[in-house]
Amino acid sequence: MSIYEYLDLREERPTLVRKESVDEAADAFVKAFLSNADTLPLLVAHQALEPPRTRALRWHKLLHWMLEPLSPFPAEIRFVDLPTQIAEMETLLQDITRTATVLMSRALMDGAIEAHRAQLEKLSFTLSERVRFAEAAEFTLWSDVVDGVVDEIASNDDAETDAATFQRAVQRRDWLIATEKWLSSADLATGARGAVVDSNANQYAYQLRQTGQILGVRHQRKRLHPSCQFHDVDGRLEPLPVLHALLKVLPKDDSGWTQAFWLFQPTGRLAKARPADVLATRPKDVLLAAEKDFHGDAGI
Repeated sequence: MSIYEYLDLREERPTLVRKESVDEAADAFVKAFLSNADTLPLLVAHQALEPPRTRALRWHKLLHWMLEPLSPFPAEIRFVDLPTQIAEMETLLQDITRTATVLMSRALMDGAIEAHRAQLEKLSFTLSERVRFAEAAEFTLWSDVVDGVVDEIASNDDAETDAATFQRAVQRRDWLIATEKWLSSADLATGARGAVVDSNANQYAYQLRQTGQILGVRHQRKRLHPSCQFHDVDGRLEPLPVLHALLKVLPKDDSGWTQAFWLFQPTGRLAKARPADVLATRPKDVLLAAEKDFHGDAGI
């Protein structure tokens, strides 16, 4: 089953109109578009069970693609030309797994975007802020995920709790992979520039991880590195100096996810900011927060 959403720009504040059946969606959308130029020729079909935050993030990515001509089309979205395909929506949606289908008119889209650019930019920003707010609001929900990973799920006697904790950890991991910026080993080698890395890009990142200079998480048989731990030094991508000390304080975990969960979780010790967001500007505060979280108020 799917749900369907389209943008209505007739009011000063843009709104997303939601319909729960393909017939209702097609009928309402076509009538709105034909009767009023302030409705974009754009309709998005989502899986019915997807949470509002996921749909908001998808709309945010789609709007970014429309407003920035050079940005890539979101990989998880399938494009279909609206005028010729709207009658075939049900067939198209039968095989949707973890994707959304976007139906739009290529011919009409460019003019509509320019006519409503200010509103679309405002909506894109609003959606982004709502996603961030949802992330912050959930930090208490995820706190036990970190505890579960640190204490090792296998040590818990309650098998049902183990499974639930593990599932939440997986969901948290997938959310961070989808919403945060990550650098591959190849990205690090490219950004290093003057360093001797051309012969083996993976080895360069490996050495940085092994010497405790950067954090890398295990994902699909490779390592990804949070971009927040790097800064530009004369055109080269280099780790922030605080990382070496911070990684000594954070719990050890070969997968890297225990440390990553902490980095991307808002904390009261930083006025509800996420350590990742203030790592470059408040490194001493982040290090102190980690010491208090994992070694008590006395630090280590």
